[in-house]
Amino acid sequence: MASHINHVSDSSFTQWSDTSTEPYTITFGGKYLYVFTVGVGEGALWAKVHDTTAAANPSAAWHNLGGVCQSAPVAVSWGPDHISVFVIGCDRQAWECKWDGSKWGWKCLAGVKFTEHSLTACSWGTGRIDLFGIGTDSALKHLSFNKGVWNVWENLGGLCIGKPKAVAPIGNRLDIFLKGGDSKLYHIAWSGSKWEAYNCLGGEYHIFQPEAVVWCNHRIDVFSSFHDGSVVHMVGDVAAGQGNWGSWEKIGRISNSTPKAVTRDAKKVDILYSGVDSAVWHKL
Repeated sequence: MASHINHVSDSSFTQWSDTSTEPYTITFGGKYLYVFTVGVGEGALWAKVHDTTAAANPSAAWHNLGGVCQSAPVAVSWGPDHISVFVIGCDRQAWECKWDGSKWGWKCLAGVKFTEHSLTACSWGTGRIDLFGIGTDSALKHLSFNKGVWNVWENLGGLCIGKPKAVAPIGNRLDIFLKGGDSKLYHIAWSGSKWEAYNCLGGEYHIFQPEAVVWCNHRIDVFSSFHDGSVVHMVGDVAAGQGNWGSWEKIGRISNSTPKAVTRDAKKVDILYSGVDSAVWHKL
């Protein structure tokens, strides 16, 4: 399946243009863009690394990181030259594949069994990771990593479908987006001292899971796909509490997947998604 890629710069989206293949997850670590996917058949985790500062940047080679993955990977950068990738293993539990600056290593984060493709992770600062997933009871689960130690899983409730998306816009702040049992988009936030109540962000019937990225200050950009296949976009200011949210706008072509998004700098977002036309697009 091919992909579309789109950029928003300053405050407006530009036209789509042709590009290359579909990553399952992407993250930035310093000057490097990391791309991860799961191999067809063997289920191993594969990685590709691009130097974004190179004058000529030929396609990097794929590297096999091993494992037997039962879900698409989720990657997060949580410190200088530190990357963690999370997958669901054959035991339905969460597994971490971590780059510590010199080597990759695997660890089982036991305690909860998850539904397929339901993990998401983010970091609000060096040495901090927050991992979320949907348990087999359809409730949202949370596990934090701080100063070298993983804590215990906590149950955040809810009735969730598919995969949530978590972002950390500022220190000690977490915003999680998920599709509810009524196919509407919901939001729950850690505001620094407590978990805020779930609030509904509405929209038309969402056919895929949400995507969200932090752009600058307290701003979050949320992306999804409506029942008519259009790619849609919403902006939120999350300075306090549940945040203040705008309305949904349609920005893109017919979608055949959840949009993927990552920030390059304070004023640029890259958006990727698979299209039903099998073309690959790029928007600046």
